[in-house]
Amino acid sequence: MKLSHPLPAFLTGVLLAGVAGYWLGISNNDSARLARDDSGGPGRDRSRDPAPASFDDREFRSRLDAETDPLKRQKIALSGMEDWGNKDPKGALTWLNSQPPSGRRNEIITLALQQFAGTDPQGAIEWAVNNLKGRDLHNEFIMLADSWAEHDPAAAAKWVGAQSATDARDAALEGLLFTWGSTEPKAALDFIANFKGDAQALSILRTAAYAGWAKSDPVAAATGSMEASRNLGEPRMFGVTMANWATVDLAASSTWLLNEAPVGAERSTAFNRLAKVFAQQAPDAGIEWLAKIPDADRPAAATAFAADWASVDPAASANWAAKQPAELLGKKAITAIVFNYMNANQDSFDAWRASLPPGPLKTAADSTAPSPAAPGESGR
Repeated sequence: MKLSHPLPAFLTGVLLAGVAGYWLGISNNDSARLARDDSGGPGRDRSRDPAPASFDDREFRSRLDAETDPLKRQKIALSGMEDWGNKDPKGALTWLNSQPPSGRRNEIITLALQQFAGTDPQGAIEWAVNNLKGRDLHNEFIMLADSWAEHDPAAAAKWVGAQSATDARDAALEGLLFTWGSTEPKAALDFIANFKGDAQALSILRTAAYAGWAKSDPVAAATGSMEASRNLGEPRMFGVTMANWATVDLAASSTWLLNEAPVGAERSTAFNRLAKVFAQQAPDAGIEWLAKIPDADRPAAATAFAADWASVDPAASANWAAKQPAELLGKKAITAIVFNYMNANQDSFDAWRASLPPGPLKTAADSTAPSPAAPGESGR
């Protein structure tokens, strides 16, 4: 297997929880219920309930087809779609997919697929593959694979891994390995060890599995990831594992990294990863933590920290950077600080720039600032 997409942002950065945020569709908090039940009260998940004996899906579809007003047709659809989905999920989904595209239609398809997946996850994902395309397929493939993995990750991984390589398939496999790794890490890693794929593909899947493991047993995940990263020459994998632990417990992960991780590329990479988490979540604590990092690793970690902090609080990051020795911050941090601060508040930026002592930060700020308009120019 050769993955058809580069490593996505949700692994290159920090995996937060499951694959929420990775796909672009309806909120992951929505359940398989449709908007309301027949009584008009709040809906409930009845995906495993048998369809009422009185429900006639042919008569229901005839009513839908006879209604020409889109809003009225949607109201009819909502009144019985859950029962239709219980009795004939493929028929209900196919009818929905035949309707004019709209955000509401896509939302109902998502809910109907979740309902279908409650009783037949493979059937639901096969319907999506055969009937959807583009962004809709991408979103549903990932969501359904992850949902399937929550109940039978081995079957889900086997089926998804056997599909033709597409961005959606690759992302779904990656996401479900994250989910599987959080519950059954050994089984997930055994699957990857026996999976036929190139080095890049296997690295991506291992990274996802260890990242998921870090959510449930972070110390074991960190220890296992460190060993695997060193054996395979993949320090980035350990860095991602530690970043995921940091999103669960930043204090514990940063302390473990300082005191338990052996010196090497893996630890250095993880310092940089955690620096980014500190910048986003607790910059004051991050400043104290940076002071504890070994001298050899501090400049790279400080650069990562400052570059991310600049997007969160441009003024605070700029004022902190101005007090640091010139050799601490690399070009990436300096560029991020200058551009973010200048765009956030030009007047404050100008006053800060004027106060800077000579050095890389001053040079970058001066070269970035707009030149004064010449006499007679409009200054547009």
